[in-house]
Amino acid sequence: MGGKPSTAWDDGALDRILASACALAGAGHGVLNVFGPDGSGIVHRSVLGEASPASRSIDVPIHGRDGVVGSLSLSGSAFGPDDERAVKTSALAAGVVIDNAWWHADTERRRRWYEVTAEITQLMLGAFEPQEALQLIARRAREVSGSRLGVVMLSADDELIIEAVDGPDEFHPYVGRPVVLPILYDVMRGDRQVQIDDIVDVARKSGRIDEIPEVVSLGRTVLAPLPAGTHVTGGLLLVAAERGAVLEVSEGTDLVRMFASQATLALDRAQAQRDQSMIAVLSDRDRIARDLHDLVIQRLFATGLQLQGMQSMVQPEGRERITRAVEDIDATIRDLRAAIFELHHQPRRRSLRADVQALVAEYAGPLGFRPVLTCAGPLDLAVPAPVRPQILAAIRESLSNVVRHARASAVSVEVTVAEGEVVTRVSDDGVGFTPGERQSGLRNLRERAEALGGAVRLERRQPHGTILELRAPLN
Repeated sequence: MGGKPSTAWDDGALDRILASACALAGAGHGVLNVFGPDGSGIVHRSVLGEASPASRSIDVPIHGRDGVVGSLSLSGSAFGPDDERAVKTSALAAGVVIDNAWWHADTERRRRWYEVTAEITQLMLGAFEPQEALQLIARRAREVSGSRLGVVMLSADDELIIEAVDGPDEFHPYVGRPVVLPILYDVMRGDRQVQIDDIVDVARKSGRIDEIPEVVSLGRTVLAPLPAGTHVTGGLLLVAAERGAVLEVSEGTDLVRMFASQATLALDRAQAQRDQSMIAVLSDRDRIARDLHDLVIQRLFATGLQLQGMQSMVQPEGRERITRAVEDIDATIRDLRAAIFELHHQPRRRSLRADVQALVAEYAGPLGFRPVLTCAGPLDLAVPAPVRPQILAAIRESLSNVVRHARASAVSVEVTVAEGEVVTRVSDDGVGFTPGERQSGLRNLRERAEALGGAVRLERRQPHGTILELRAPLN
């Protein structure tokens, strides 16, 4: 696939060939069509004169290196053998122009893909956040392919999770959701990019189009696997054009796949560098902890023993001062030991997104169905550690109440990071609640949320059901 070359025939070369053909054949009307690089559709048309209903015509295909690339049609009062030969000669010249145009367009497309690949690689070697990197990959892939939508998906627990979206606002709520089209999983497990001429038709045939109604605005789509690495679990890159439009992707080449592979490699290498930096920091912490223990604490301990030994040698009022000094030294040693423990103890931060997914999946059995989960924004990066347990507690409290009281047939769980806060919202379509009935189970949650500068709200859902909402600041 490919878009229209920007200058190859805009300079009037094909118009001049058409005018020359009409002059040589004595034709009063001519049309020169250029087909798309995949042979479908007309991407350029030159017209000269006006057709006459009673005129005769000569129709000649325009051949290029890879087959028919266009057509040349002339109409006039009469044509002879010499006229037909002149038209065929003009068609040969047009074929050369069209071939060169597509060649230059393809070269320009490759250059742009290579440029963004180099840009991604360079940026990954600097300071970056993983979510920002994924968003940049989606944005650059969309821009250089001339598409409407760019999506990055990563593998997690045998599911493809949408991690970054660049495109129309209606697609952004899908961030954090698992993808539903089986073909996406097939491409992820392969090593080639796949072109889909009509993604709507694929969604309809899979029976999942009702789950992604926004897809109806899309058409041609290219899927490329993101290979797994040491720090990247693998995934998929998707670029999709607006319905009826083309993508700036060269025929017969895997430019999107190459970009995806290089982007994944850069992301993996950059993460490895960050891990090496973290190892260096942890090694430094261990060295500091050893020095504190082996040098500072031992000297303080020895000083305390010396002071205790001097107590019998001084007056009673001096003994009290020595006793207080020894107690201060003991307190300092305890503080240092606590600091040493903190230096040694560097727990690995868990994924909040994964914890929320596991918690929601845990209640699928008791509920009899799986709640619909939506996670939006950089949960793992932005949500501070003190807030995370409150989010999980709010979800657990709500789902437990639904199981015990609500008699619901549907539950949705939403965790969203936006505008400086994280919002957790659990809603069900059950029988609702009586004011005061369920407040006791929420009291501790509300108190802890308020201590963090947040708030908990419980309200009725229309026409029936319950909504629990927890809001907490990110700072």
